[in-house]
Amino acid sequence: MSGYPAHQMARVGNRFLSILCGFTVLFFLLPGLSGAAEELVFKGTVSSQYVGNGKEVSWQHDVNISADVLARVTKAVLEVEATDVDYPNCSAECPDCSESECEHDRLFINGTELGLLKGADGATQVTSFTVPLASLQTGSNTCKVVNEVISGSPSWGFTLISATLRLYVASEPAPGDGLKIIKKQYKSTILPGETQTYLIIVRNNGKKELTNIKVTDSLDPALEYLSTTSGMVHSQQGNRHIWTAKKLAAGQEIDIRLRAKVSQTLFSGKAVSNSADVIASGMNKPLVSNTVTALTSYVKVDPDDLRVSKRVNRREGRIGRILVYQIAVENSSPGTVFNLVLDDYLPNGFTLVEGKSLRDGQKVSNSGSMRHPRWKLGVLLPGARTSLSYQVVIGTNAKRGRNINRAEVAATDGGGNKLSGADEATVMIGGGDIEIPAEIRAMVFMDNDGNGMRNSDDEPLAGIGVILSKGEKRVSDNDGLAVFADLESGFYSIAVDPRTLPPYSSVQGDSTRLVRLMEGESSRVMLPVKRDLAPAVLYGMVYTDRNRDNAFQKGEEIAEPVKVVLDGRVITKTKKGHYIFGKLLSGSHTLGVRLGKKNIEKEMEVMAGDNEYNIALPYGGVILSIEESK
Repeated sequence: MSGYPAHQMARVGNRFLSILCGFTVLFFLLPGLSGAAEELVFKGTVSSQYVGNGKEVSWQHDVNISADVLARVTKAVLEVEATDVDYPNCSAECPDCSESECEHDRLFINGTELGLLKGADGATQVTSFTVPLASLQTGSNTCKVVNEVISGSPSWGFTLISATLRLYVASEPAPGDGLKIIKKQYKSTILPGETQTYLIIVRNNGKKELTNIKVTDSLDPALEYLSTTSGMVHSQQGNRHIWTAKKLAAGQEIDIRLRAKVSQTLFSGKAVSNSADVIASGMNKPLVSNTVTALTSYVKVDPDDLRVSKRVNRREGRIGRILVYQIAVENSSPGTVFNLVLDDYLPNGFTLVEGKSLRDGQKVSNSGSMRHPRWKLGVLLPGARTSLSYQVVIGTNAKRGRNINRAEVAATDGGGNKLSGADEATVMIGGGDIEIPAEIRAMVFMDNDGNGMRNSDDEPLAGIGVILSKGEKRVSDNDGLAVFADLESGFYSIAVDPRTLPPYSSVQGDSTRLVRLMEGESSRVMLPVKRDLAPAVLYGMVYTDRNRDNAFQKGEEIAEPVKVVLDGRVITKTKKGHYIFGKLLSGSHTLGVRLGKKNIEKEMEVMAGDNEYNIALPYGGVILSIEESK
C-alpha cells in the first residue's frame, strides 16, 4: 500500500475478508439546546465489520451536509468500538521499539492518521479520537484500520462493532443566556406590623446586551406595599409589582429594593413567602428567582393589658323602658389580640333589642341568644380600643330592685396564650306603669333683635340640621321647627349643625343647649342664629320724584353731582345720579344726602353682598326719602 512504511506492509496473509452484517449510517441535524455551548449537526454510525484474513479493514462515513455547514464545524469526534484489537503492552512508542512480535492496529481517516486503537484479545473496548477538521470533506469519508507487525506472522481477527462520527458547531447563545435573578430579604423572623425589606438583583452574565427587561414580584397577601427604589420604571396592579427597563448591558446588574409592611393580624409561625421573576426579549418564559420565607413571631400580651369597661345610660329604670349599654375593650399592650369574643349575661327579664348592636358606630351581628348575646370581635391591634353599644328592653318579669349585668371577654395573643376580662353595670328597677314618652321641640330662627327669643321681628330658618346627644338628627321645617319625639326622661344635649347655617351666620350664645326632660313633657328649646359681619356693597341712585310715587321713572335723574354720606364721614358724589360704597361690612349703617346746608340721614341694615338703596327727592322741595330697592 503506497503511502505507508515498508515494514508496515512486510507480509500480506492469504486470509479472506468477510463482511457479515453490512453497515448503517445515521444522520442528524439537531436544533441547539438552550444554554448548550455546541450544537450537534451530524452523527453517522457504521457497524459489524469482521476481518478473518488480511491486514486492514475500511468503511465510509457519508457526511451529507453542505460545505457551508462543514466550514462552521468546530469539533469532530470519532468513536470506534471493536473486539480483538492488537495493542502493544511494551511501549506507547511502538513500533519503533525492538520488541519481537510487537503488533498493533492504527486508525486513519481520509489518509490522516488518528492514532492506535486500544484493546486486547477477546475483549471489546471503545476508543475515542478527535478528528482534525482539515481531514474532513462533504460526502464520503474513508476510515481505515491497519494491522502493523514488527516480526513474525500476522494473526488478525479484528471485529468492528461500531464506529460513530459526530460533528459539532458552536451554538448561538439562547435569548436570555446569562440572565440571573436573586431574591433576598432583610429579616427571617418578623413581628406583625413590622416592615420587611426585599432586595431583587437582576444580573446579565451573558456576552450580549439584553433588551426589554421586565421584573415581576407578586407580594404575599400578608404584605402591604410601602415603597420601592430602583433604576427601573415601576407600576402596580393590585399586589403585583412590575419594573421595566429598556436594556441591560452584558456584565451589568440592576438592584431593586422593595419595602412592605407585614399584616398585624398574623398569628405566630405564619410563613410569609416571596419570589420574583424576570423576562427579556426573545425569552419564551420568565426566569424565576429563589423563594425567601420569613416566619412571624409575636409580642406577648399581659392579661392586665386587656381592659374592659361597661356602663349603662341610666342607673334607674322601669318596666318597658329601653336601656343602652356600652362596653369598651382596650388593648394597651404592644402585641396584637386575636379571637376576641364578648359575652354578655343579661339579668332575668332583660331582653336584647335585635338589630340595635353597634361596634364603633357600625352594625354588628349577635351570634348568641336574646338573653345571652355574643359578639365575635376578631382582632384588636396594639393600642387599639373598640366600643360596643346595644339596647335591652326591661320586661314585666324583671326583678324589682338591683339588677347586675356582667360582660366578659375572651381572647388570645399571637402565641395562643389565653386572655380574659370582665366588668359589670347595675340598674335599679322600680315599680310603676310603663313610662310616658317625652319630646323636644327645637325652634331655629334668625334673631334680628338679638333678645334670644322668637318674636314677630325674627325670621324662621328652614333646612337647618339639629342634632340630639343620643345621635338622632332632624331638619327644621318652614317654621324653623325640629321635633324629637318618643324620648325617655333624662338629660339631653341639643345643638345646631353649623354646616347647615346660611353664609355669614352663627349660633347666638352657647352652641349646645342642655335639656332636662320629665316624663311626658314637651319641652321647647330656642336656637337663635345671628348674622356675622361679612363683605357688603351699598349702591343706588339719587333722583327727583316728579310724580311723587317713590319710584324712579325715566327722566327723573339729577344730572348735577349730589353728595351722598355714609356713617357721617365717608362722602361720595353721584355720577349721572348714581352712587356706590364698596368694601363695607354688613350691619347697621347711616346713609344721608347733603343739599346745601342741610344733611338728611336714615339708619338702615346692610346685608352681606349687594344692597341697593335709592334716594328720592320730591319735586320742588328738599324732603328726602331713602328706600331699599326690592
